[in-house]
Amino acid sequence: MTTVERARIFQYAFPLRYPLPLKSSRITARQGLILELTDNQGVTAYGEASPLPDFSQESLAASRSLLIKTVSQLVENHWGTGYQHPWLLPVTSVAFAIESALWGLNLAQYKQSPETAPLLTGTSYTINKRLSSWPTPFPREFKFKVGRQPLHKDIEQVMSILGRLPSSSKLRLDANQHWNPQQLIDFSKAIDVHRIAYIEEPVPKSNIFPELFRRTGIYYALDESLQHYHPIQMMSGLRALIIKPTLTGGLHYCHQLIRRAKQQGIRAVLSSSFESPLGIHVLQQLAAHWLPDEMAGLDTLTAFHSDCPLFSLPSSGCPFPDHVIKQLDLICQFPSH
Repeated sequence: MTTVERARIFQYAFPLRYPLPLKSSRITARQGLILELTDNQGVTAYGEASPLPDFSQESLAASRSLLIKTVSQLVENHWGTGYQHPWLLPVTSVAFAIESALWGLNLAQYKQSPETAPLLTGTSYTINKRLSSWPTPFPREFKFKVGRQPLHKDIEQVMSILGRLPSSSKLRLDANQHWNPQQLIDFSKAIDVHRIAYIEEPVPKSNIFPELFRRTGIYYALDESLQHYHPIQMMSGLRALIIKPTLTGGLHYCHQLIRRAKQQGIRAVLSSSFESPLGIHVLQQLAAHWLPDEMAGLDTLTAFHSDCPLFSLPSSGCPFPDHVIKQLDLICQFPSH
């Protein structure tokens, strides 16, 4: 039987290339925890616990405390290398880290990463410049965040983007619950709603999404709402579940959501919470195994500087080289000697 024999937990703090706007604040560095597990066959795998301020329900300190406690038990009890531990769900970032590492111990080799929906950021000028030089063919969907500026500015940018995309390309919009119902209605009157694949969490109250779909014709996706663990029911206009393991839960719960979505004919999209390059790599592999035909929402690595040490990913089953480990802060290891 393959069991967990050794573990190390590291902490990181990487400066970002630009301030990252969140719901009520901005961050200039990304902080998180890296879990390294090694089994009794000498295979090593990693997971990441990086709560996202303004979005995660737990703090980094709370994640760190629970991760240390749980990992010490995994090693002490020689835990088997499976990932289904639903009892970890209340602290989602810890569940993601531990279950990712356990899953990785059984991963023979990496698969090719699936296609990702490009995230369009910046001013209208920079976005238009990027699209003007885009190599054909265009992806079938791009992503653009709305709700961070006056509504008329969002309308102008969306119309400008759609004007530069071929009719075969659509936009995924993400409002992060920033709009009110009237803003969504006004927005729908100004743009071609058929060019919108869906909008993530347009307003704070998800119970009115079906009515807003009836009034606007814009399909919607659930994102923040999935953090509350309500049973997912088919609702009029529901197009997709945006599954972010750092925020939603570990692999066991996320896989359940994906199966439930497929059963009801709803798209399931694995998406990031601005994890480090290591966390994004884990998400890419999950997407490749679980949702190979869906465009993942993982285009967030541009937030990190190119010299971020975690861009130097090891081969499957191998540890990070020493020059990478030395740039992380070792918190603890088990066994301790």
